Amino acid sequence: MIWNLLLFFLLFVHLSAFSQSIYLDFDLDSEEKCFTSTTTNEKESYPKFSKRIESGNQFFRICSEEFIYQKGSYSEVKMRSDLKISTLSDLYVFESKSKKYGKINDSTVYIMMRNEIDSVFIAEGIDDKLVKIYTVEWIDKIE
Repeated sequence: MIWNLLLFFLLFVHLSAFSQSIYLDFDLDSEEKCFTSTTTNEKESYPKFSKRIESGNQFFRICSEEFIYQKGSYSEVKMRSDLKISTLSDLYVFESKSKKYGKINDSTVYIMMRNEIDSVFIAEGIDDKLVKIYTVEWIDKIE
């Protein structure tokens, strides 16, 4: 019995050690651009950050990634200095480290283990010192 409890505890500690909360920088005032290729292999640019509201839900887009803050979800204002604010590149690095490999019908597949990211937050700047934190979900799109 004690071995079962010890094994459960070690498994819990192991799983919690790999989950992580990520605060993504979001700046609507930024003039940064993202690029996409058209069907004629020309590059088109568009704003790196955009936001829209539908039925009370807020959709945050950072380049080609989209996140949803559902109406009534958790949000608060925090000091920027109290947080480790990451970029989309940081999120991709973390995600690539959590990639699992497998075989399906003799083909190698890559399975993204986004469940290892405990929580994703959007940190929208209010001013130089304050950010509004939104608990968001990362939207997976199949295109």
